[in-house]
Amino acid sequence: MKRHFNFLMLLLFLVACKPKIKNAPAPKNVIPEQEMIEVLKDLHLAEGAIMRQSLVGDTLKKVYKNYYSKVFAIHHVNTIQFQQSMTYYTSQPATIEKIYNKVINELNEADN
Repeated sequence: MKRHFNFLMLLLFLVACKPKIKNAPAPKNVIPEQEMIEVLKDLHLAEGAIMRQSLVGDTLKKVYKNYYSKVFAIHHVNTIQFQQSMTYYTSQPATIEKIYNKVINELNEADN
């Protein structure tokens, strides 16, 4: 769980340092906030499961791709939609902070 927290804090730090774009229009297929929370939560849980496997190299890349594909399929999103949504949300510091606060809270609740 500590790895999740450290990763999330690093991401929030990087987002805070990113130039702010005020009132950027949302992409046409942006993932709604609540669904984005669920996708991010599942991706971080998948990353935790992958890290416990102590994989390296090409095997690690294949496992990541497989897990990410499964998470995206569960949530009916694709890689491009996820990337566009992350780009949009990270350009909105208050919104991405709110999203990640909820992700962190839900991961902490799942850990208990």
